[in-house]
Amino acid sequence: MTVVFSDGDGGESSAFFALPTLLSVSECLYGGDTSDEFLNIRSKALWNVTLAEWELLALPNRLKGTATKDKRGNPCKYLVYNDPLLGICDCYVYPEMQEYYREYSKRLKTVSKTRTPFGYLFATLQALCSFLELKSTLGAELANAYLAKDCKRLEMLCLKRIPECIVRLDCFYESLKRQWLQENHSVGFEVLDVRIGGGRERLCKVADTVKDFLNGKVARIEELEQARLPYFVN
Repeated sequence: MTVVFSDGDGGESSAFFALPTLLSVSECLYGGDTSDEFLNIRSKALWNVTLAEWELLALPNRLKGTATKDKRGNPCKYLVYNDPLLGICDCYVYPEMQEYYREYSKRLKTVSKTRTPFGYLFATLQALCSFLELKSTLGAELANAYLAKDCKRLEMLCLKRIPECIVRLDCFYESLKRQWLQENHSVGFEVLDVRIGGGRERLCKVADTVKDFLNGKVARIEELEQARLPYFVN
């Protein structure tokens, strides 16, 4: 099972993501049946989740496209924190990401509504994918519109896209908080309060910066004047 939205420094991922792997290892160690058919039956009996449904938890990191140059994994994390103006990770962004995350959100939502004790895991990642549907390409779209002097596009991104991003980020935050408090002591969540809260405030600041540019209060947006260079060293 692919670890989602975690690099070990914040504990964002649930330990329960490893359940299907533990099931398989347990059957192997104790001489049980390790066929997909048997494991699927056992998983369904234990948690009312099929192996195929468990695999949906890896969707946020399964992005395709010839423009995908980053092979390090965990794009669903760096896309959350990628600054829309600085665009440090914009070299790894491509338009199809919106479509992927839109589809992933629908598939995860379906499982989150089923009668399983782990429906909240799917709900959290559904909210994450819903947010990334709009956020993943935001920085690249802002840069492209700015450099093309497309003020109508900038206005749309500023007045519609960013506010909706904030709404969806709030939904993800609430879902992640419920997940955390269900599985962990409340101590520790302050790290995510700061990270996600900072990201939310930054979205507000980006909107204000674009508004100032459109209203003539500033002559240029310095961050968007800079070239987007690869962050990761190949």
